[in-house]
Amino acid sequence: SNKEEKEKTATKIFSGVTGILAAGTSPFYGGGLRLFPFARVTTNKMHLRVGRINPMVGFVNIPKIFEGSYRDKSASHGGCLDFIGDDFEAVVTTMENEEEG
Repeated sequence: SNKEEKEKTATKIFSGVTGILAAGTSPFYGGGLRLFPFARVTTNKMHLRVGRINPMVGFVNIPKIFEGSYRDKSASHGGCLDFIGDDFEAVVTTMENEEEG
């Protein structure tokens, strides 16, 4: 079945705490905010962004974030992880669910 094929080829790309999990096929989120700068790098793909930056780091970098040029993969800040693909599946849990098992 199609579901079984998908499960066989699925690869976990991130596990952990994040402040934002968003995807788009257009670079712009709204108001000129270029949240998905890699959305049109290839045709028929989407940009998945996992944002793990500290709110203060985000505040200081608002201009770069807004124009789509912010890149930070440092462990100390958490960074942003960017992925391009045509099919993503997200499983989101709360901290309470994680503690329960």
